This record gives sequence, structure tokens and C-alpha cells, in this order.
Amino acid sequence: MVSTHQDGGLPSTTTQAVKTFTRKNLLIIILSSFTLTLILNLHLLNFSAEFTTGPDGMISYVDHKVEDHRQKPVVQQQHHSHDKKPSAKNGPVALKNQTNPFPTDPHATKEQLQLLDSFLNEYNLSDFTITKDKQMSTPSMYERLLDNYPLQELIKMSSTQRCSLYFQSLYEADSNPVFETLNQNKNPHGWGLSSYNILPYSREAYERYVDPAKVQHQWADDEEGRELKEQNDRYGSQVIQNQRAEKWQIDALRHYLAFDKCFLSEDDKESNSDSHSKFNLTDIEHRLFPWLSFKLPQYKRWDGFTVKGQFPLMANFSSGQASPDLQPVSHAVKSSSFLLNMKNSLNGEGYVISAANHHAAQAYQLIALMRALGNKLPIQIFHYGDLDEYHQKRLVHIARTTEDLKLEGVVDNLNYVLKQKGIKKMPETKEEIEKLFPPQELWFVNAHGTLTPEYRGHFNGFGNKLIAYFFCSFKNTILMDTDTVPLVDFKKNLIESREFQGRGAYFFQDREMSETFGSGDVAVEYLHKMFPSSLDSFFLGVEPLSNHTLQTRFMTLYDHHYMESGVVLVDKRRHFLPVLTTMLVNQIDPVTSLIYGDKELFWLGFAMSGVEEYYMNKWPAGAIGSRITPLKSRIYHSEENKPGKEKFYANEVCSTHPAHLSGIDDSTVLWINSGFVRCKKYDEVNSEELSARLNPKVFDSIFELKSFYSGYQNFEHILIPGTTEYRGGFPYFENWWRMEECSGYIWCAYNNDARAESAEAVADLFELENGVTRANHTVQVPTETYYEDEENELYPQRNIEENKLGKLLSFDEGQKVYYNYLGSIYEGVLKIYNLQYA
Repeated sequence: MVSTHQDGGLPSTTTQAVKTFTRKNLLIIILSSFTLTLILNLHLLNFSAEFTTGPDGMISYVDHKVEDHRQKPVVQQQHHSHDKKPSAKNGPVALKNQTNPFPTDPHATKEQLQLLDSFLNEYNLSDFTITKDKQMSTPSMYERLLDNYPLQELIKMSSTQRCSLYFQSLYEADSNPVFETLNQNKNPHGWGLSSYNILPYSREAYERYVDPAKVQHQWADDEEGRELKEQNDRYGSQVIQNQRAEKWQIDALRHYLAFDKCFLSEDDKESNSDSHSKFNLTDIEHRLFPWLSFKLPQYKRWDGFTVKGQFPLMANFSSGQASPDLQPVSHAVKSSSFLLNMKNSLNGEGYVISAANHHAAQAYQLIALMRALGNKLPIQIFHYGDLDEYHQKRLVHIARTTEDLKLEGVVDNLNYVLKQKGIKKMPETKEEIEKLFPPQELWFVNAHGTLTPEYRGHFNGFGNKLIAYFFCSFKNTILMDTDTVPLVDFKKNLIESREFQGRGAYFFQDREMSETFGSGDVAVEYLHKMFPSSLDSFFLGVEPLSNHTLQTRFMTLYDHHYMESGVVLVDKRRHFLPVLTTMLVNQIDPVTSLIYGDKELFWLGFAMSGVEEYYMNKWPAGAIGSRITPLKSRIYHSEENKPGKEKFYANEVCSTHPAHLSGIDDSTVLWINSGFVRCKKYDEVNSEELSARLNPKVFDSIFELKSFYSGYQNFEHILIPGTTEYRGGFPYFENWWRMEECSGYIWCAYNNDARAESAEAVADLFELENGVTRANHTVQVPTETYYEDEENELYPQRNIEENKLGKLLSFDEGQKVYYNYLGSIYEGVLKIYNLQYA
């Protein structure tokens, strides 16, 4: 009999023997899978263990050959009432002339999973091991297939055969109109709590009062004992609910992976064609995607032309949109799959925003700014029936006409801009103005009715943006918020960049702050369960994640703000699965509870799809503003000379606008958040702010301060703080501080003074402005640079050493004038239409 380690693996002598044998006979093993699987099955047939249920609801086993009889972790969970175990009557049909060698062994799957995982790791097929912490993460369909088919046959099967088995088994296991796994999403309260620290009392208290060596615990027959027992029962029940919820979520994600691999992927079109012929895709889609109504939105052009039931072919309306491999939608090859038709019909490139009536003022300004930037890409504005005709007509007016472009009165520094563009005189005719301010190809998309009523509630608020993300017709999609301010041509600077062309997605980082999400280790462990594992590699060819995802500051430092989603660029046809998965992830409450709004959903949608082909801009967001705060007014400064110490101060730039510096050239500011005005909450100021620290002067009245706040922000400097590990340059600094001015919307960014030679030079005590003293303390600072592909350094991960001190850039006069020009366009729209922010 083969004995086992406490971690459930093989003993070290056996493991070493397998490794030695593998290295010496690799070619033979590859050519003879039958020999290898025969060895594995010999192990399986000799496996014998006793399984018990522990007090925490987990399954554990005791091998009879282990003398101390300690509990052992296993991979498979206890079967719950909702799991339908296959019977001889309705189980999957075995392959011809093959029988299951483990028909009477109820524990065969557990050992198979362990040995299969070891096998995959031995061949470097995975860096993810099934361990005790992951024991609930085995997808149900994989368990079912391993239960019912010989491992050697699964190894020899083609991808088409595995697809057929996967969905055949899914139908046999669940005959509901909506697969039970997906149906849990309808009621957010159906999910278990994912974080143990928000239970009635902590996990530690539970483990302290319950003897893990005993299945039953005798509680004292008094008030305290009864209370502890009640808490224990409640906790144990919640643990089981969590496990079931996680299982449902894991299964749902695997269904999406399998559907893409079997029916949507272009990797093996011939095999997928075979899969199509064996299944009713319409029925599968209605079971897997109950949130979809399977109706496309209505696309209405600025001139009233309307497209229903299909995507508009943008090459017919906008120059430069034709794709050489794209046929008109009406002539596209039809499939019974709504999603495959949708994927194949994506065409062109353009901007997408989601707007309602209360976003109208920002949308007006954004469209005017796009004209000033010379944009020639189409723009789709999504709404859910909540952007009325009045605002649509005004947006068309701003996008297409010239009569409100009062250039002399509205636009500052226009002569300089004209000179830079080679235009010798102020444009006067309509043709001249349209050359400088090209009319925009504007579309309004009414997405009402695209989602089923039961699931619409998951996509309120920030979720409306995801509807636009999913249903926009562009192949290359530039998703923007209404308060995003592009400062450059995104087509030239981003779409055409080798970063986007090479990866098909370009994301941006948020401010890098020391704010973390609660229960970081528990949350990250939970996410690991959702991510693809070695079993996904075996069954579906989806590789486990690399350091590109696993070494992000979200995953290692638990940073609450990692991605900024004000601008998201995705080639949707190339990355259709991550886009589809993002729609599912938005319905999983334990995930959305970790993040703010929609910010992390986009890269998580990629990660949970096993896709890492995206470029994350290497610079986190910085503060962009009109001045570096004078020395005496800064929070961090010290002018005292102490023995062995130097004068020190931290540069400070304060602003309501996070700014995004290009990770390609390290010098171009690509875009900013929160509009162009100094303070979008200018209507809420009070007298206490008249002499605020950050004001350039003491204001005499509320009216004067409001006038200053409502003006556009001048840009002269951008400051990106150092990496979080250095806390803005040195360990005891915070690299961002939130100020009280502008209703708390102003943030100040800090780096260190370049004159300070080292952390030790100033690492004694440091007195802050408010008298709080922080003692010297240290943090673990990694020094290596992570690369997602060691042979291609085009896509570096966080270069901690490069950015440990932060980055401060000051703009030249030409840049300042250009930013003032854009700012005056942005502000001018408000003046022309007498608008205010909602």
C-alpha cells in the first residue's frame, strides 16, 4: 500500500523516484501515455483511506498506515444535496470498448486529482498546486468526468471530445432551464459571506473553543456554554454556506471557460464546428447566460438613421474603419450562437461612453473637447432610456455645428495653437472651422431590453458602463467615463502603440496609496480559487496565471485602488471571453465587495478567464496641478539641521485631477480624471475654505472662491509619488493625503527631495504639521523587477527601484498654453449653455 504525507501527496521517496524516472525516460513517457497512466492507476488501485467530517464542515481523511492518525487534507468537498451524483441509468456513456476501472471506489477522484496535479507540475504545465487551502476549488464537472472516465482516456481525448463530454455531463447533472450554478446569481443574498472576519465572531475564537481533534464538543451547560454553542453552530453553518457559494462561483466561471473553448474560440475552428453540430447552442446559451435577453440594442446615428438587430458596419459611416477580413454584417456567416454572431460582427474602432441625463453637462464638454483634439473616430453614447431627446439634440448640435464655436471670445491662446498647427489666420468659414474642429460621428445606443429583468439590478450605477462595454459594436473599444479628459489623440498614442497591438488591451493604474481592502489574505485566497488552475490546463488548455497577475500590488499588498477604469482599451474580438466574464464577475458579490465601483472588474475579468494579454500602464496615477506647494505650506518639510542629518522636504502637488503619464515614453500626459474645472463641487464651498492652506490667496467672499473653483485648472506640473513600499520616498511617509478642501475631493501627492541621499539621512523622528510624530520604522522593500515574459521586456511589471522616489515633471511653455487651450474649450461649453454639474 502507498502511504501518504500529511499534505495528501506522495512520500518523498516515491516522489523522488517518479522525478528521476521522468527525467531519464521523458521521450518514452511522451510517446507512451498508456504506460504512464498504467503507473498512475496502480497507485490509485492501492489507495485506501477512511473519511470523516470535522467540526468545521471540512472533509478529512486518515490513512491507516500513518501511526499518529492525524487528520489529512483532501481535494474534494463533501457532496451536498444540490449535487446530482451520476447513476448507472443516467450517467455519461463510456467510450466504446472502455470501462471505468474505479466503479466501486468512491474515493478514486481524490487520488486522481492529486496525482494528475503532480503530473502536470512535473512537466511545468502549471505553477498552481492543489493544496489544503484550495481543497474546495475543484470544479464539479471535472470531478464528474474524473469519476466516470478512465484518466488515460481523458488524456488521449481531443479537445472536441472533451468539449462534448463537458456539456453532455453538464446536461446530465442539471436539467433545470437555467443551470443551477448560474441561477444563484439572481439573489445576491444567496451567496455566502466570503470573509470570515465579518461573521458573528472571529475564526480564531471558533478554533479556540472547538477542539479540532473531536467531531463532537461537549459544551458547558450554562449560559456561556449555550452562547458558545450557538455561535459555533452559526459559524459552522456559515462555513458550509461559504463553501457551497464558492463552489457555485467556481463552476460558473468554468462553464464560461468551457463555452468559449468549445464554441467561440478561433484556435480550432474545425473542432468547434463539430461541437456546434452536436449541441443546441441556443439552448446552452439560454441556460448559461440567463442575464442576457439575446436582443441587441438600438443604434441611432446623429442624423436619425437607425440600426436594429445587428451591429452597424462603421466603414459605411466613418473613414478608415474598414477591416480587410470583415464582411458586412448582413452577409456574415450565421450561427445558432448569438454570442458567436456578436463576436464575429464586431468591427471598426471608436469611443464608448455611458451617460444619463445627470451626466449631460460632462458629456457636452467631452464632445466639444474631442472636436478640439481633432478626433476622427466614431463615438457611441450608451443609455438605458434615461438620456432624453433634448440632451441628445444638444449633443448632436455640439458635435456637428460651428455656430456656437465663438473662437475669439471663448478660446484662450488659440493663435498659438493655430501657429503650432501651421494655420496662419483665425478660421472664419465653416470649412476652415471644421478643419480645426472636425464634426463628430456620433451614435446614441439605447440598451433598454438587452438584459433580463431579474438581472438588471446587478448592472445599476457603475454597472451601466459594463453594458456599454459589452454591447458596443467596435472591435477596438475605447471605453471612457463622461468626466474623463483626453489630452492627446488616443488612436495615435494608444491604439497604434505596440503595447496595444501586441496585447490587445491597455489598462491604467489608479493612485498608488497605502489603503488596503479588509481581510487581504482571506480575499486573495478566495480569488486564487476563482483563477484557472492546472486542471483547467488539462481539460481546457487554459494556463494558470503568472506573476503578471499574481505579483500585482492588488494581490501582494492588498491595495484597494489598483486599476483606474476611466479609460479602458480592449480589442473585443480578440478578448471576447474576458469581456463576457466581466459581466459574470460583476454579479458575484464577494468580488464586487472587495472593490470600488467597476475599477478592478476589467483586469479581474481577464484573470478569471486565464488571459494575461494586457498592458498595465507602468506609472500609477499622479497629481497634476498649477503649482508646487510653497515650502512653508507643505505637510512634509524639515529645515532643521541635526547632527548627521540634512535639511529635507517632500515636494507637494495638490489637485482634484488624477493624471496618467504614458508608460511608453515616460513624458506624455495621456488623460486626466474628474473633468477640467478646479473643483467640480464648487457649489458646495463654505466660508471655512476662504483661507484654506492650498488656496493661492485668501479669498474675500464665497462668490469669489466659487468663481475660482469653477474655472478650468491650469496645468504646470505632474507629480507621481514613489512606490507604496517606500511610502512616497521613505518608509514613514504617506504618498497621498486627502484634504478637506473642495468637499474632500482634493488629494496631495508627495515625493522626496532629490537632495536627500538616503532614507537613513532623514530616518530619525519626523514632525508633521499637526504635531503628530511618527517614529522611524521599516518595511520589506522588494528590489527586483517583474517581467511577465523574461524574453520580452516590453511589458515590465512594477519597477519598484525605478519609481521608489517618485517622478516630478514640469511642463514647458508650449505645453502649458496647449492645456490652457483645451481647458478654455471645456469651460466655454458650460458658459455657452449656462450649465452646472448635477
